[in-house]
Amino acid sequence: MKLRFFTDGGAICPTQPRARVASWAVIQDISKSEQQQKQVADFFLTPSPNFPLFKVIAVGLVKGQQTAARGELTAILTAAKIANQSEQAASVEFVTDAAYVCAVIALIVCRTFQDKLHRLPNSDLILQLAALWDSQKFKVRKVKSHRNLDTAKDLCDLWTIAGNHCADMAATAVLQNMPQTLQQI
Repeated sequence: MKLRFFTDGGAICPTQPRARVASWAVIQDISKSEQQQKQVADFFLTPSPNFPLFKVIAVGLVKGQQTAARGELTAILTAAKIANQSEQAASVEFVTDAAYVCAVIALIVCRTFQDKLHRLPNSDLILQLAALWDSQKFKVRKVKSHRNLDTAKDLCDLWTIAGNHCADMAATAVLQNMPQTLQQI
């Protein structure tokens, strides 16, 4: 069985460290086949797109330093934890629009992160991710963010755009639904 997760992080007031609040989201692609994807692909192109085969698995506010990068890393760490709980998964694909996450994973896979750990932000999350990362089973794929659905070249591209869009919407929804007292601060 193959699992696919779309992850994203975000922040409000990203240029103001004292006011910045960051979030993250993990979306699972629950489609079973390309045929099933074709059956629902029309829903993506309606005036109010519907994404029935993408499931919100986890969302939250970032703990610790509030940065979008920390949100991105928290999302993929959470997805890796979920993937490791599935004994049936033969392969797991993590799809992200964060070059930072891909760079961190490249360091983990090459086993060169430990030399650089003292200089890397989010070293606590990097250590946790390194402990969970299974290079034989896990793959990460970088995608371009914020693409319109109508720019898709084919079904696979459309599916990727839709999954990334769902992850972005979920991370944004966390920020929009923060408790009123936190928003006022």
